[in-house]
Amino acid sequence: MKIERIVLMLKKMSLRAKRSNLFMSRLLRRFAPRNDAVAMVYLCICFNLSLMLLSANFAFSYEPLTDFYDGNMAYRQGDYLKAINAYENVLKSNYANGALYFNLANSYFKADNLGKAILNYERALSYIPRDSDLKANYRYALNQARFTRQSNKNIFDYIVDRYRGYFTKNELDAISLVLFCIAILIFTLHLYFYRRNRGFNFGILLVIILFVFNFYAQKTKIANMQSNVIMLKSVEANFEPSEKATVHYKLFEGEKAQVIDEELAWYKVAREDGKIGWIPKNSTEKIF
Repeated sequence: MKIERIVLMLKKMSLRAKRSNLFMSRLLRRFAPRNDAVAMVYLCICFNLSLMLLSANFAFSYEPLTDFYDGNMAYRQGDYLKAINAYENVLKSNYANGALYFNLANSYFKADNLGKAILNYERALSYIPRDSDLKANYRYALNQARFTRQSNKNIFDYIVDRYRGYFTKNELDAISLVLFCIAILIFTLHLYFYRRNRGFNFGILLVIILFVFNFYAQKTKIANMQSNVIMLKSVEANFEPSEKATVHYKLFEGEKAQVIDEELAWYKVAREDGKIGWIPKNSTEKIF
């Protein structure tokens, strides 16, 4: 009986295959070119469409690459303003990467625009945080700035800064996902082998601690990317959002500040040492 059922199933499958082949053959005969002239027309249409798609793609990628190359040439020739314009044109075409921001930052630094240089070094670090040349130039630019603050960070904050500074945001997201999957796997194995091995408790606890630590690093990474950099040589932070208000402290070119509120043309910002004040919006620019 089993053999007869198998034979019957094979016959049904063969019949379905024949019907499918017949349908496809009829479909091909219906839409296929009926003579050489029609076939040539089809070929010409396909060829022209391919050329249009290729030219559109080439036009999309050619202009940013040309501007990037022009910027590199202008930088080598010492024409830093021309290099800045070329790199900014690339950014206007919605193309950005670490090398572009790095070159733009170097151009601004050579043009004595420290605020813009530090701003774009920060942007480059979000793409290529482990680039040694980038980190060296960034530290040198910070050393040229006028601000030196006593940080309120503790040892844990320094560890988090070093950790998040080594990875991009996408890499931190991937690490969180991997840790979450490992936690689920360990928990599942823990339920299955509960009576045989209680060492899974330590494994779950360790993965949870690593996940929380990585999640905290993610939040600080995002907060840093959303910080603002001072563009003016110096700006006064007032107690209130008014030009007539009492000055609380000063911020200098290239210094970062975290925006915590805004009102009309003013930002309420927190300095690295925790001091809070109001500054004009046009005195600063957001990293991302």
